[in-house]
Amino acid sequence: MKIEELEGIASFEELLIALGKAMADKSIYTWRLPEDFIALYQRMAMLSESGDTLRLLATLGRLEAVVKKNIFDLHIVMPMLEKPPEVQSMAEGDDRYYLALYVSRFDFDWLCEWAIKNIWSERGSEKARRVFVDIALNKFESVEQLLTRLGHYIATATKSQRMVEGKICTRLLRTVKALRQGLQSRECNFDLEVGQAVDRFIGAPFAHLTISETEVNARRGLVEDVIAFLLDFIAQRFSVAIEANHYIVLKRLRGWCTPDCWQTLIKSSPVMDRLSRTLEEAVLILARQNIQDGDLLARLKESLADEVAFHRCCEFISSDGHIDQSTRTWLLAGGSEPRTKKRISSEYEVTDLGISREIGDLLLTLQQGEKSLGVMKDALTDLELFDPELAPIVQDFINHWNLFDQLAGKVARQIKVELVGSPGQNLDVDRKLFEVVNEGNTAQRRGLLLRPAVVLITDGKTRIIKKGVVKPQEDRDV
Repeated sequence: MKIEELEGIASFEELLIALGKAMADKSIYTWRLPEDFIALYQRMAMLSESGDTLRLLATLGRLEAVVKKNIFDLHIVMPMLEKPPEVQSMAEGDDRYYLALYVSRFDFDWLCEWAIKNIWSERGSEKARRVFVDIALNKFESVEQLLTRLGHYIATATKSQRMVEGKICTRLLRTVKALRQGLQSRECNFDLEVGQAVDRFIGAPFAHLTISETEVNARRGLVEDVIAFLLDFIAQRFSVAIEANHYIVLKRLRGWCTPDCWQTLIKSSPVMDRLSRTLEEAVLILARQNIQDGDLLARLKESLADEVAFHRCCEFISSDGHIDQSTRTWLLAGGSEPRTKKRISSEYEVTDLGISREIGDLLLTLQQGEKSLGVMKDALTDLELFDPELAPIVQDFINHWNLFDQLAGKVARQIKVELVGSPGQNLDVDRKLFEVVNEGNTAQRRGLLLRPAVVLITDGKTRIIKKGVVKPQEDRDV
């Protein structure tokens, strides 16, 4: 089709057929941008009727995808989108995909709820479902908010439509896969409660089913993708791996399977093997800090086939040379032995200044290393191009640094140790908190912070563990 032939086309259907041929024979690539495409739109708008609106929008999305440019003026099209388009009324999956792709360029008030509805309602085009997921991820501030809102919609939809268990499983599996793809393609915002949000989301579609409406092991096909979903979050932020509540959905998943089915799954699934290894590493990291997390150890037990495998795993962890005897005993007993050593916890009043000094020094060291860590993060892109074998090693170091940083911060908060000030900060010199270096004869009121102070706060009182260091700055009185 040549652009000059537009005027001779007398119907919308005929125009769509001609346009399809132009894309197939690639003659569309000879058209001028944007003049010829604007002329095409004007002809389409002239020939289309009210019932053709969705196909017109889908065609615009297809054309932009083909030429890989945003061609059409959104303001011209906006009157056709005063209300959310009933995209699921379109029979062709490709039409639904291109319509969703085009609508995603807008910022309507209804866009978020429209995407939530169609993430679940999309019946066949996984490309379209993925676009709906991307729209929702862009709109919500965190993954937890998205999962909560999507879970509420799905629970209402499955109950009102009286969806049977098998159909729910199929639709939920596709939804989880789309969510995983969306998560893997971007750096998403989520916090340590994301695992609990996953658990509530996974349970929501089945909430209306009675016992007589369920079948044994009917949901087994969901288990591996749900576990992989949890592991995706750990891949982006390893610190969630040491949170026992991140794995709370394991209890629900085990309830979906008979014991024999669960054991078969664990023994045959690479994803379940990755889960148990991740939990094993998380327990080991905490054990090296002399933290005996019984809940996390219980999650490790749930991820394994039987007691024999669990005790073998505990023995392996306890053989690490950096674990003290009390924690080793606790591990060998499978977490059932009374703890002989106090954990660092807000339940205990810490008065030992030695511990406070050590934690303070650790915080200072971590803070001093942030600059170097930033350089390493900036260099990752270059490493992936020029030294791909070194890149994963650097990324692993960064992940572990972030983990220990969060662990140190958590312990410090529990025992009420804090740093006062940030390096490079310009502040008033408080001589109770800071030592002044290179001080002249005249006392200075302002200074540049070289090292923060370390303080211990107990019963509302501040106790100085280590003074900070300040370099004086000349006062400028106006």
